[in-house]
Amino acid sequence: MKVNKLVSGSSTTGAKQEAGLGASSEHYTTAGYKTVENSSNPSLQKYMAVEQEAITSGVKDAGSKTFVDIGAGNGRIEEAMSRVASKVVAIELNDDMFKGLCERTKLLPNVTPVHRNAHDLENILLEMGVQRPVLVLAQNTLAVIGDTCADLDEMPEARRLLEEMRAVAERGGGEIVISLLKQEALESMGVAMYGTFKDMVGEPDFEKMDYGAGLFATKSGYQSKWWRPEEREEIKRILGGRVATVLDGANFWILHVSYADQ
Repeated sequence: MKVNKLVSGSSTTGAKQEAGLGASSEHYTTAGYKTVENSSNPSLQKYMAVEQEAITSGVKDAGSKTFVDIGAGNGRIEEAMSRVASKVVAIELNDDMFKGLCERTKLLPNVTPVHRNAHDLENILLEMGVQRPVLVLAQNTLAVIGDTCADLDEMPEARRLLEEMRAVAERGGGEIVISLLKQEALESMGVAMYGTFKDMVGEPDFEKMDYGAGLFATKSGYQSKWWRPEEREEIKRILGGRVATVLDGANFWILHVSYADQ
């Protein structure tokens, strides 16, 4: 059995960074996240399947590239990426989720779990000698970078990470794949979806919820941000680059941009 190399470091800012669906950090554990993966909600299952296919099949010459999963959680998509990529760097800050990530990827020799903050991205890739990275921000992870709020303008840590990702990808001639949930689907799909794993997130708090802003909330303090059309356009503007593909589903939005030959 080959144990993956571990690169560890200090967490400095954005201590809520972790994987998936937009969440307050105290709600996310490896055991809890299994209820998300095993959710009976068909829309969520379709989203996860389409997202994985977009990440693993949408990158040209993937076998020569390093995929970097930012907010990798417990490694939901690591095995799929490991089959197509030369290497996978899986960055996760949450302690419990990182343990699950290491356990889940211990038999994947080309996957390296990294227990550090997303804002250390540039240093991590420099230390590991990664060139032409494919930066992956999957399953609405942008919503948990810093504080989850009703508006992108009130989420400076999320905006900062987008800018940092662009800078890293531009310098390296790399790519970015970002996957988000759409505000338009929160009321019709989101509430039912969260209901399939309410033991983890808690009971909905309809007084604090704001469908128009894309903000889901529960009585236990869980919050999730789903992105408005104008916010998705702003995210596209921040990232720049050449748009390779946009998958605009009923419930999700997946953007793939490239910086090669710019």
